[in-house]
Amino acid sequence: MSNNNIKSGMKETMISAAIAAGDILKKHYGKQLVVELKGEKGLVSQVDKEAEVAILSILQEKFDYNVFAEESGKFETDSEYCWVIDPLDGTTNYINQISFFCVSIALLKNNQPEAAVIYHPLNDELFYARKDKGAYLNGNKLEIRKNSRSVVIDCNFGYEKESGIKYLEALKNILPYYSNIRNLGSSALELAYLAAGKVDCFITYGDELYDVAAGILIAEESGCKVSNWNGDPWKTDSKDILVAPQPLHSEISKCISNLI
Repeated sequence: MSNNNIKSGMKETMISAAIAAGDILKKHYGKQLVVELKGEKGLVSQVDKEAEVAILSILQEKFDYNVFAEESGKFETDSEYCWVIDPLDGTTNYINQISFFCVSIALLKNNQPEAAVIYHPLNDELFYARKDKGAYLNGNKLEIRKNSRSVVIDCNFGYEKESGIKYLEALKNILPYYSNIRNLGSSALELAYLAAGKVDCFITYGDELYDVAAGILIAEESGCKVSNWNGDPWKTDSKDILVAPQPLHSEISKCISNLI
């Protein structure tokens, strides 16, 4: 398969995989689930695993790429591309019937996000972005909210103890200037909502790559700046992430850059 054919079929394949997983999430939502602990990495249900199998079966049928998936781990080939998959971002929300969760699929090229799909199945919201091609929600181009009467800061953090400590330190530094703080429980969907103008800034510490890779590209393609807390360029192994439009990005960075 030629490189051009890969690119032309990428969007359709990613969307098909996300919708297939989303249908599984909808089918099981609100029902009795088998839930397990993943050590310090939170919870996993049979739905996470079933949705991931569905995603991989669709993606791998057409593309022989590397894979980094939350439940099944890493599979490496000699490709410059890598699928980064979270079949159910917001598992704790899902288990507790809090309707804020999503399917997240990113395609990295040479360790940088190239394409992304995030699907919120209960709301039928399908976000898509392609590097340098813009971000879209259900086919409509997204642009960040540039003027907000009341700035909404969305904060999240990983499962490790250090993540919670950094999260609380960040809140302490931000609250004197911005009092509207939210933690919605799904970093991928929170980043997509930032791109859609529903919140104004996203901050996290300790999230895994599969939590944020797709959302970062969608937010970036909507016009946000993506960096570490101190303003340095974001990398795929970054623990601290700050995403916001300018000049808000600079203002928030001043509040939290001393924490890193």
